[in-house]
This record gives sequence, structure tokens and C-alpha cells, in this order.
Amino acid sequence: MAWRFSKESVEDGFIGFNENSIQQFGENVEKSIVREALQNSMDAGVKGSKDPVSVEFKTFSLPKDALFGFQDIERHLQMCAKQEPKNDKIKKCIDLIERNAYSLLEISDYNTNGMLEEDLHALVKDKFLAYNKSKDSQGGAGIGGKSSFMAASYLRSFLVSTVSKEGFRFKGRTQLCTRQDDMDKSIHWRDKGFYNDDYRLNLEDLPEKLKRSEQGSSIFIVGYKSVMRDVKGEYIREVLRNYWLSILHNKLIVNVFGSELNNDNILKYIEEYFPNYKDFEKSEFRSNPRAYAETVSQGTLYKREIPRLGECKLWLKKNDEYPGFVSRHRKSRMLIYKTKEIESGFAGVFLCTSKSGNEVLKDMEGAKHDKWTQHKGNKEDKEVLESIKEFISDSFREFAGLGKGDSFTIDVLDDMFGIDLGGKISNPKPKPPIDPKPPVDDPVEPTPRNRLIKQAKFKYQGDKNGGTYTVAIDCKEDAPSQALRFKMATDSSFDEIGVLASGSGSVVNGQIKIDLKQGKNIIENVKLDSPFMVAPEVEVVQEK
Repeated sequence: MAWRFSKESVEDGFIGFNENSIQQFGENVEKSIVREALQNSMDAGVKGSKDPVSVEFKTFSLPKDALFGFQDIERHLQMCAKQEPKNDKIKKCIDLIERNAYSLLEISDYNTNGMLEEDLHALVKDKFLAYNKSKDSQGGAGIGGKSSFMAASYLRSFLVSTVSKEGFRFKGRTQLCTRQDDMDKSIHWRDKGFYNDDYRLNLEDLPEKLKRSEQGSSIFIVGYKSVMRDVKGEYIREVLRNYWLSILHNKLIVNVFGSELNNDNILKYIEEYFPNYKDFEKSEFRSNPRAYAETVSQGTLYKREIPRLGECKLWLKKNDEYPGFVSRHRKSRMLIYKTKEIESGFAGVFLCTSKSGNEVLKDMEGAKHDKWTQHKGNKEDKEVLESIKEFISDSFREFAGLGKGDSFTIDVLDDMFGIDLGGKISNPKPKPPIDPKPPVDDPVEPTPRNRLIKQAKFKYQGDKNGGTYTVAIDCKEDAPSQALRFKMATDSSFDEIGVLASGSGSVVNGQIKIDLKQGKNIIENVKLDSPFMVAPEVEVVQEK
């Protein structure tokens, strides 16, 4: 049992050590391992079982002489260093090599089907589409599994031990770079290497800790880089961030270095690791699950049949500290991504678990499983995404108390969204006193243009398919030919919305240009470029 590298041919070309997918999934290796490994395990869950999939993370070490052939990888790393002498990543891997033993990270799953030969071949080779590629698979396209495993190893190597209905199988993979042999300069080796590639395994040669008798799979990352770091907290946070809903719904149990996360204690763990509700829509590494876990466990549930997806669910909950995002999930319940589709002070969770819906949504994901994106020119995908948005928008209107009536006023939004008539956050924290500044010689200008508006009120006429606004503006003084722009509140700022039409003044570059008079001004039939009803703010545009 040994590593097998193929000889490089001229046609193959040079492959460097900084392979793209390993670099990509190695940016946050704990997150990558958690997302990829747990999704693989959930894909392989025993169909029809009422018990959750169970996954365990643990570390251990093995003497080097117990792992036949791995010291050969060390020799190949030295060849890589000679091939790319300025590559610091290779040097760091070599510096991490342990003297007498190898540290391993083990990720083992239970209540799963294990891998068939085709599954194992797909995971280890380069044709990886999804571990356990059955029709019911929850996985999406990508090569994230093996890339994240190799990124975590200073030997760029991992092993797989699996038991399925076909029996026991064992295989390994490494990826280095194209390199010249240190003994025979006429030989160049390919970047990829495979362990026990011909399945001629003598079980007696396999260390006991790498054997497996129970159905399921074990991944062993050999030469685990982070063994000297206290990474337990990082792994727990990533499990909570990405799989809180799977655990809450009792579809998954995760044991992280001796600490078990299950549906009985998941909320306590979330409160411990995430003491507040601060969250970021697009930040990969700072996602906070607390608002969404509370929303599912305590919020209001809405359901809707969506074409191609089947029954979909949406939970909504109000809390002044909630960020105003909707988290999106499908059958595995792993977090895919979050969207800003509701107001700050609320949180939402969208879930599609039907077989047909899972297939449609997973087909719209990329390698990282972090977005549902329409395939170019695919109108059906576009309709699915728009239907999801409509479901969220309609449910939010009902939940927030807007109902299905023809109109609402900004005063109603004041109570629900905590926004005053000028579009600012109500009840602001008191600011510390400012030291008085000495007078300046510059003449005092008249009232600044952005302070012309004393108050603004909005009335909406229409339904979920669209409508117009009547805007009432109380102005401090006359302002001839004044440009006005409209904005929508987001979590941390206001985003401008273009004006499509107006019953008064003229529309120029998405803004209204109008003669404002001191006192009340009424602008009717204002149509905004927004697919759904919003809580807008109006402000004057400064002349340059």
C-alpha cells in the first residue's frame, strides 16, 4: 500500500502548488471543513430513518512508521520546494512537519449509508459532483470537500475509510505540484497522488484507528495543520453558523472535540457563542445565527406552494435588535445565504425541503453552496427566485400589520419599524455634549438646503403588484426648481431608489425636480423603481 503519482507528459503542462480551489477553500479552513463535511454526511443519511445523522470531530496522532508511504510525501514536498523555491506556502508546510508522528483530524459520520465505489471515486478523484450522488442527494456541484480537506493538511493529504452495502473501502488523495524527481532528473511527476488506488489493501497493514466496521464514513486529514491551536471554539461557531437549523430540527447531531450539539442544547450554545444580534449580510466569517434560531423557535410560520419548489415555509419574528435579514435554506437546512428583504427590527427564515424544490435550488448553487443564481437565459430559474421574493414580501406585509389594504401611511411605519417621519431611527441614543466652538468670520448662510424639509408623510395606493405614493412635504421656505431624491432604509444606511413617474414637477435622472413652496406641498402619483412596497425617505439634492 503506497502513494501512486503518474509521470507528467509535455501536454499536461505545469501545475503549481497554489492550486486555485485549495487556496479558495483554505481562506477559512474551519468553515470550509464544517460546511463541506457535514453536507457530505447529511447527503448520505439513511433514507427513511427517524434518527438524526451524527458527526464527530476529534484529533489523534499516529507514529510515522504506522502510516506506510507517508514519509514519501515529505520527500515529494522537498521536490516541490526545489521546483518553486520562492513559494512560501511550501516552506510553511515543510516547517510544520512533525518529527516522530503525524497529527490527524478525524471526521466520522453515523446513521449514514457510507460511500459506494462510485461515490468514493468521485470524492477522491477530480470528477467530484456530490458525495452520495443518488437522485435524492441534497448536495450541489463542486469540489469543496477534497479541497478543504487538503487545505487543512501540511502534507496536502487525506484518507477515507468507509463501509457501505458494498463492504469496506479505503482510499487517499494528495495534491502537490508538478515537480522534477530528485533522483532521476528525466522524470517529472504530476501534482496529484492517490493512496491504495488499486484497492490492494492488506487490512493488517492498516492502523486500528483508521479501520471502520460500522456503516458510514470517516475522513482523516493527515498532517493536520491546526493541531497546536485551540480551534474547538472556531469549529463550534462554524457549526452553529451553518447548521443551526439542521440541529434544531433534529436532523443532525455534531460532537466537536467532546462537546455535543443537539436539538436540546442548540439554543443555549447559540446564546453562549453569540451574545448579541449583530449580523452581516455578506460577511462570510461573521455570520450570527441567533436572530434566526429564535425566529424559527418562537416566531410566526407562513406556508406557500411555489411552482417547481412545492411547499415552502417562512418564519418571521420582530425584535428591535434583529438585523432585518432573511436566511435561506433547503433540505439539508445548511445556511445558503441571507438577503435584505425586510425591515431592520425583524428576522426571517426561508426553508424548502421538498424533493423537487431541493433539486431545483441545489442546481442553482455554485461550488461554495452560498447563493441561488439564475442560469443565464433560464426564465424558469428567474421565476422561482421572484416567487420566493414575493412569498417573503407578502408574508412580511401581513406579519408587520400592513395587511392587504390599499394604503398605509408613514405614521404606521413609525410604530412598526422605529422610523420617524424624516426617515431617521427613532429614540436615538443621547449624544455627549459638544464643546462650543469659537465664532468664525465667515458669513452665516441661509437655511441649508438639506434642512428645508420639516416633515414628510407618505401614503401608498396599490397592492403587492405595484402602486404609487402621495407625498406630503412641509417646507420651511420657498425652494424653486428643487431636486428631490428618495431612499429606502437598509440595516446600516439608506439606498437611493429611482423615481419612474410623478404627477407634479418633472422626473430627471431618477429624481423629481419641482418648485417647493413654504408650508405644505403635495406630490401625487409618485412611482418608485422598487418591486415591492418600501418605507421611503425623501431628501433634497444639494446644488453643486
